Amino acid sequence: MRLTRIFAGNKILRWTRIFPRPLVVTPEQSRAARGWLGWSQVELAKRANVSERTVQVFESGTRMPHPNSIAAMRRAIEAAGIRLVFDRNGVAAGILVQNAELDLSVDTSG
Repeated sequence: MRLTRIFAGNKILRWTRIFPRPLVVTPEQSRAARGWLGWSQVELAKRANVSERTVQVFESGTRMPHPNSIAAMRRAIEAAGIRLVFDRNGVAAGILVQNAELDLSVDTSG
């Protein structure tokens, strides 16, 4: 991820996150996976063998940690049974529980 500043004159209006493709895991997927697993940021950090601060800054989008740290977080999440889902263009599309028997049919019966 690269942070790009949006300026108005000499004042920074906001920071915009630009993610390289393909992305290993997004901050949103990390937060969703932790929520599903009932993990705190501390728990993910322990399981990924990274610092708690690494998880915090990644999930907040303020800084992109080293690629090895991101890969370690993904491995920890996947080892716990979560699959990260991306569309054909490499854009994050959510998370799934690994080995779940999914019913992707649409029930329109109301």
